[in-house]
Amino acid sequence: VEDGALTGKHFGRPADVIYGLHCAPFLEVGTLATRVGALMASTDEIKIKVVGQGGHAAMPNLGVDPVLVGSQIVVALQSVASRNVDPLDSVVVTLATFHAGTARNVIPHVAELGGTLRSLRGEVREQARTRIRTIAEGVAAGLGARAEVELIEGYPVTMNHPEATERFRERAKTVVGNDRLSECPPVMGGEDFSFYGYEIPACFFWLGVRPVGQDSYPSVHTPEFD
Repeated sequence: VEDGALTGKHFGRPADVIYGLHCAPFLEVGTLATRVGALMASTDEIKIKVVGQGGHAAMPNLGVDPVLVGSQIVVALQSVASRNVDPLDSVVVTLATFHAGTARNVIPHVAELGGTLRSLRGEVREQARTRIRTIAEGVAAGLGARAEVELIEGYPVTMNHPEATERFRERAKTVVGNDRLSECPPVMGGEDFSFYGYEIPACFFWLGVRPVGQDSYPSVHTPEFD
């Protein structure tokens, strides 16, 4: 996008439409699936640095334990999905890393948390970003610590244009047959193809790769993938 590939810089004329696919181990080989509208979620990175006051494990009253504070933040942030966002909207807040300390008998000075925020609508994305910052800072302050919150904007929602998607469906029926083309729900994974769809009409779709007769298949993001 930044290089001008869609605007005609390299090919003499602008692109009219763009298509992309992703291997889908949850679909049987020879099948295709997509949908109009949101197909995949926006993704933002979450970084939270909890600053407390280190000390000896035997005397926690003389410091502020950032591990305890960070743990409370992890739990409290689950309220974003359960209590702050409309139940009919999709949002996932996952804290997947928690690093603190170097010894079992020493309360550290700092704890660092990391994770992702995923949603299917821009309004929900902004609401969740605001709540993550407010909750983390508020929980930390209430326990005598300080939370430094960094939210790194990632991929936008992968949106499928109605006309581009219908064009794909008509072509797909001639390749795999109508009975092997399906409508699919959105998923909360993110995809950088999404940037193209905000420039020109786009359609992203799933290509089934699960072997026939096999109930499950490993993720495509693994050395097991063949």
